[in-house]
Amino acid sequence: PPLYILAIPAVLIMRIIKPWLLVRLGGMISSRIGHFAANTELYLCERDAGINVPNQRHIDVFFMPYESICNQQLAIMWHRVLRIWPAWILASINAVNLLIPGGKLHEITNSMHDRDVHNFLDRFPPHLQFTAEEEMRGEAGLEAIGIPIGAPFVCLMVRDSAYLTKQLGSGSSDLSNYHKYRDSNVQNYVFAAETLADRGFFVIRMGAEVHAAINSAHPKV
Repeated sequence: PPLYILAIPAVLIMRIIKPWLLVRLGGMISSRIGHFAANTELYLCERDAGINVPNQRHIDVFFMPYESICNQQLAIMWHRVLRIWPAWILASINAVNLLIPGGKLHEITNSMHDRDVHNFLDRFPPHLQFTAEEEMRGEAGLEAIGIPIGAPFVCLMVRDSAYLTKQLGSGSSDLSNYHKYRDSNVQNYVFAAETLADRGFFVIRMGAEVHAAINSAHPKV
């Protein structure tokens, strides 16, 4: 394809300047909220800790290779702290780079993926912050669903297969079925949600795509 042909000079330049500047590329797992959040945050924690960092001058550039970005707000916030270039530019460069021997040196790696084996999330401050305008929008969003500012609330996250099925499409049923062992029935959490609500908490059921609404008439659920 034309983009792959155009990527070859870029890869050659990366290899030529490597003794003075190591350019590393990385595709973010932007289609799945857990990986999009945790993998990226732990990469930044490793960088802060000096783990898995090249011992030469380097620059890391990311791209989001998936058409479906699971959370647009998180994407906006990652753009503030990382160099993120369009996928149509970097995806082909990254693919060509990995085809040529020595390409692994130019690949951004995260040794922990989404497992915080070094307890970094407790040891380092978070790398993302909401802006004042985003805080105001968040408060307005809470008020819009009946939660007063300052009131305690709990986010209830119960996995089902609706999001993954929609994302993968009907042609990837095997992978979707494999993940079903991780799914739960949200109705099994009604008692817990209503108990929290009776103790003064609002309970918000999360999920961009779900199979069924939580079956509760409690005004705080």
